[in-house]
Amino acid sequence: MALKIYTLNEPEIRKISSDVAPQKISEKNLQVFMSALAKMMHQHDGIGIAAPQVGKNIRLIVIDKDYAKTADDLVLVNPRVVSIAKKTNIQEEGCLSVPGVYGLVERPVKARVKGWGRQGEKMDIKAKGMLARVLQHEIDHLNGILFIDKAVKIKKNENAVKSLLV
Repeated sequence: MALKIYTLNEPEIRKISSDVAPQKISEKNLQVFMSALAKMMHQHDGIGIAAPQVGKNIRLIVIDKDYAKTADDLVLVNPRVVSIAKKTNIQEEGCLSVPGVYGLVERPVKARVKGWGRQGEKMDIKAKGMLARVLQHEIDHLNGILFIDKAVKIKKNENAVKSLLV
């Protein structure tokens, strides 16, 4: 399955994604898509990726196993943030869909996320630190929100930004 990263100038990246019916999670075509999405994330040195970033507006994200601290990449279907910490911090973020641009983004340091796992199992993740940040970043994608919408300070590689505007 060939995928491409959609960037800022493509309208799909701003659409709100649709839920996936839980009974469809085990279907072969969705399983193949999950693998292809994870592969795309690794090919582009990402630590997380959301389905809208490849033009598929469904509520599905993948987080690199090293950040998720899991044996395999973490796949979440229909993830939703159910609670967040009051305490926040500001850290630099980037995005495969906004190449060459980085920004300081304030986010809660903890987040509880519920959804479905790759095999259709219920997931309840109590995340802190970088995992909480990555989960929030990727779930924002499912709602048509990019990190640049929340950034308090942005720095850009001008050549990368110009290529987005062509």
